[in-house]
Amino acid sequence: MYTDASIFLFLLCCCSFAYGDSAAEQTINTNIFGKNRPINELDINYKDHQELLLMLSDINRFAKLLEHQLNLTMTRVNNIEHILSKRISDFNNSSGKKDMISHSEQKHTAINRKANDNTTSSNPEDDDTTIINEKTTTCTQIYNGTVALTACTEGGELYRNGSLIDFTDIRQLYGMKNIDDFKKTRKFTCLSSGLYLLSVYINSFSHGSQYRLLKNNMELGRVQIAPDRDLGTSSWHTGSGFAAAMLNVNDTMSIQAWSSVYIAGSYSCITIVKL
Repeated sequence: MYTDASIFLFLLCCCSFAYGDSAAEQTINTNIFGKNRPINELDINYKDHQELLLMLSDINRFAKLLEHQLNLTMTRVNNIEHILSKRISDFNNSSGKKDMISHSEQKHTAINRKANDNTTSSNPEDDDTTIINEKTTTCTQIYNGTVALTACTEGGELYRNGSLIDFTDIRQLYGMKNIDDFKKTRKFTCLSSGLYLLSVYINSFSHGSQYRLLKNNMELGRVQIAPDRDLGTSSWHTGSGFAAAMLNVNDTMSIQAWSSVYIAGSYSCITIVKL
């Protein structure tokens, strides 16, 4: 019996020792604060502080990103405001110029009407010589006899050898009362005799391209636009030509392609002025 009691006490001591080790191990932790050291309240506060710093760092980066995006947006808005302001200014300037031109034209028309009335009233026998048939007149003497035209080609177009070049984009027009015939026939026809200056420039990339300046289908001059072959220069070339001619009633001036030539629109124009 003594032996059984001794064995029981021995087992009880072993269990107590094992239980003591387990409780101690529960207070020991291998972590970032140190190996085999109990965790305390300071450790927990330190960890919370580190996590808070990380959150603040993320928030700071996000705020800087938002600030950068806002700056980009404000820059774009400022650019748009600048463009709109410039377009509004250009529109206002253009409207002002149109009003000035319209006022000037009205003034010239009133002066011409007054002069015609005075001529008619003072010389009733000369009425037939002062009235011009508008249906047969393509060039009239207004603006004190000034006649001027500037027109350009519209869009790129290929012209065959011998075809007349079409200038339908009217840029400036003075003294020509009927421009439709010019657009239709591709010829300038004048019923107001005088000395005229013909100027033209044509842009093309066609090798060996040429054109002629004509009066009544007779050559006044010939211009080569591009070389016969590519010499390493730009493929687009511009050829300019000038001619002066004395025009009588129904004389014409025109521009004729003298080779197969592709003409660039808006970069090829003609000007005719009565001197």
